[in-house]
Amino acid sequence: MRKVSICLFALIALLTVATSCKKNRPDPIDDTPKTEVPDQFVGKWLIGNVNPAHFSDYNGSREDDMVNTIAYEFKKDGTAEQFIYIYEEDEAKQTLTLRKGTVSYDEATTTLKFSPKQGQYRIFENGEKSEGNISSSGLAPAYAPTYRNCSTQEQEGVKYLLGINQYDETQAFAKVNW
Repeated sequence: MRKVSICLFALIALLTVATSCKKNRPDPIDDTPKTEVPDQFVGKWLIGNVNPAHFSDYNGSREDDMVNTIAYEFKKDGTAEQFIYIYEEDEAKQTLTLRKGTVSYDEATTTLKFSPKQGQYRIFENGEKSEGNISSSGLAPAYAPTYRNCSTQEQEGVKYLLGINQYDETQAFAKVNW
């Protein structure tokens, strides 16, 4: 009976330690800069025409009209996702990336900063597919796209998120649903 009690006590102690350790591990997204996003910037934004919803099921069958694409989804609570599709015709190479992280908004400079903490890539090159996790060089803080002087504007019934990127180029993301 004593042997059973000791084994039971050891099992309970092990489970207690395992569950308490799990609770102490921070979510990788929780340690990036994050603020509430103003209502005007909440939503899905796209430059290009490749649908981010097909990241996981895209099989490399490229349509002729597909263009390089960048898209964001900003949620009110400051969580965010980024999708990028790049086609390099010379190398017959397609690269898709999907990053998840947070976004912070600086009201004084009207700046949105995306801080990705995890991500995956998929590459299709000459009919061959490779995929994996994005290395730390493609995640925050090394990679943290910033758009300053952000505003929204409507043109011909389409709402746009305008911002100036780190290369001093004005970007216009169309509000979309995917």
